[in-house]
Amino acid sequence: MKLRKKMFIGSAFLAVIPVVITALFTSQIASTLGQQALTEAAKSHITYIRDAKKTQIEDYFNRVFNQVQVYANAQTIIEAMRGFKKAYPKFKDEATLDIPDETLKDYYINEFSEEYRILNVNQAPNMMERLNQLDDNSISLQYQYIANNPNPLGTKEEFFAASDESSYTQRHSRYHPYFYDIQTRFNFEDIYLVDTDNGHIVYSVLKELDFATSLKNGPYAKTGLGQLFEKAIHSPHGDIVLVDFAPYLPFYDGQAAFIGAPIYDEREQQLGILIFQISIDSINDIMTNRRVWQFDESGRTGEVYLVAADGTMRNDSRMLVENQKNYLLAVKNVGLPDDLLNEINLKDSSVGFQKVDNPGTRSAFSGVTGFDLYEDYRGEFVLSAFAPINISGLQWAIFSTLQEKESLERLEALTTEITTGAFPIAVLILVIGGVAGFFFFGRIAAPISHLEATVTKVAHGDFTARADIKTGDELETLSNTFNRLLDDRLTTLAKAEKENELLNNSIIELLKASFLLSQRDLTVKVPVTEDVTGPLADAINQMATETAPTNPRPMTDDL
Repeated sequence: MKLRKKMFIGSAFLAVIPVVITALFTSQIASTLGQQALTEAAKSHITYIRDAKKTQIEDYFNRVFNQVQVYANAQTIIEAMRGFKKAYPKFKDEATLDIPDETLKDYYINEFSEEYRILNVNQAPNMMERLNQLDDNSISLQYQYIANNPNPLGTKEEFFAASDESSYTQRHSRYHPYFYDIQTRFNFEDIYLVDTDNGHIVYSVLKELDFATSLKNGPYAKTGLGQLFEKAIHSPHGDIVLVDFAPYLPFYDGQAAFIGAPIYDEREQQLGILIFQISIDSINDIMTNRRVWQFDESGRTGEVYLVAADGTMRNDSRMLVENQKNYLLAVKNVGLPDDLLNEINLKDSSVGFQKVDNPGTRSAFSGVTGFDLYEDYRGEFVLSAFAPINISGLQWAIFSTLQEKESLERLEALTTEITTGAFPIAVLILVIGGVAGFFFFGRIAAPISHLEATVTKVAHGDFTARADIKTGDELETLSNTFNRLLDDRLTTLAKAEKENELLNNSIIELLKASFLLSQRDLTVKVPVTEDVTGPLADAINQMATETAPTNPRPMTDDL
């Protein structure tokens, strides 16, 4: 194999090995740094979302607190409370209604109970027991504004004025549009006016079955609404009372939370309680970004949810919203009881049903704001940023999560990008190195090839051949040395050839002299040279001199 090829192959290996090793180390380091960077980025992002949603939900409740406080002190509300309080007990007598015996009973047992069965796993509780707790005045009001209301179930609030001429109906015609506007404008589920003295709900927007009942001793006195009333009547002017979400029968055992404040007149006498039923939809809209998670850059699995002190959610799970079937299967696999699964399925909501118990909830309810990796309520490992929520009257915590596998997918994608990006760079480096090596080793191999050709010429007898290398390096020195060596060798050969020729001539003279001596010609004189024949020639000459007579004569004379 030619030296040039050996050098090129060797250089290629020397180029490839460092590039490959560098690429591997770079890829590993980049992957490690990328994992750290992505984890930090994910942590920062979900922490940012947690803090943003925490601020939004706290702002929402602060806004509701302010609305309750403002409206509880509004002159229109005070006048409405005073008017309904006065007109409420006189309704039956003033309206003089002819109430069919079965009408209200039919509404309780059929219309309400049928809707309840659609939305719940269990049958409706004994509704007749609740109906029987109503006095005649309450029955008259419920008949006129609920059972006799021409609007279908779920739209009773659109009934603005009854046909009777009672003072209550007159006030209802006057104030209902005002309250209806507040309810729809600010997205409250319902608005109540409750008489402080007897706990009667003298007005409500929706006209559910709690309307015209007593929160002191009526069928819903022990509900969240009744608890709020009991706290509010003992609250000073300006205080706000908030009761957490819980199942509420008039709301078909849907989750209901209430916020209220006492209404005082000009003489600081408590007239009643203004109560708003908080909409779970408003909270869901905040926490789910109106079900458009990509606007929050939450990825495919990111979500934010609230958990109350009882360990249940206070807004809907993202997975439930996007894929109810997969959600129900996931929570069933981690042990959620069938009755809760059925409730979630029927109500299309995880609020109040989905249990959440993990290191994050335990830390958050201990007052810790932090970040951790753990299994969530579906059995999925998630990166989670958590914090307690600061809302007066509520003990909630907020969680912003992203599934770990999605975070790892981003790492795998980054690693692929690094590898994909590094490969063409490595190839380019190798190509550049190969081209550079080709020309570089060409510059080295060309003088060597020239020197090789010169040696070959000399070997074939061309003693005039000389290496002509002008590289300014060791190869030029080598060629000059070779030329001098060749010159010296040729000089030596020429000298030896000349000496050999002289020796041959001397030998020839010796042979001639020997021949003449053999012919008795003692007059022979052999030339004496400086080579090895010189002494022999000198000896022959001396012998001839000593042997010859004083007057020699040629041998031919004797003949």
